[in-house]
Amino acid sequence: MSSQKKKRKRKKNQKWKQKVQSVQASVVQPVQASKAQPAQKRSEGAVQAVKRKSAAANAKDFLPCGSIRLAAFLSLSCFYMEIVFKLSVETLHTGSSFVFLALFSLCVGLIVSGIISKKAVQVLAPCCLGFLSLVFIVEFLVYRQFKVAYDINTILNAATDALGGFGADIRRLIFCFDGISHIALLLLPLVLWFVLGKR
Repeated sequence: MSSQKKKRKRKKNQKWKQKVQSVQASVVQPVQASKAQPAQKRSEGAVQAVKRKSAAANAKDFLPCGSIRLAAFLSLSCFYMEIVFKLSVETLHTGSSFVFLALFSLCVGLIVSGIISKKAVQVLAPCCLGFLSLVFIVEFLVYRQFKVAYDINTILNAATDALGGFGADIRRLIFCFDGISHIALLLLPLVLWFVLGKR
């Protein structure tokens, strides 16, 4: 009788253990799955963050954000706009004048790139390019209208009078083929900056 009781107890204990194990499995598996899902989401988020950083780094590589590359880009842009303006308003050209323009453009690029910090280069550099383009465009239109190259201070002082008295002539100069083509040429460095930034 004692042996039968022991067997019955063993069977009961085994059944009880099986029930406990099944209950534990039903509770632990959902918990593990719920823990695994946030981990997977975190890993996917980390992968996406790495991809975004690599894409931003690639975009910065295309932009001339380094001090040397920025100075070279600004110097070449200034020299290019000087050449476009010079060829548009003058008929006689000497080698010394181009050398002077190259040295002036190099100084402008070095000074501006030295002032702009690396954190603000993506904002201030296109602003500087836009300002240079605007100056050359205004100088070109003024020369086309009056056949004289005025300095910026004179142009600014006479801007209101010029807009009032020569508004129709200025609009005609802007929207003719000669005006549109030169404006596009003078805006080319700014367009190139944004094109390099989107690559």
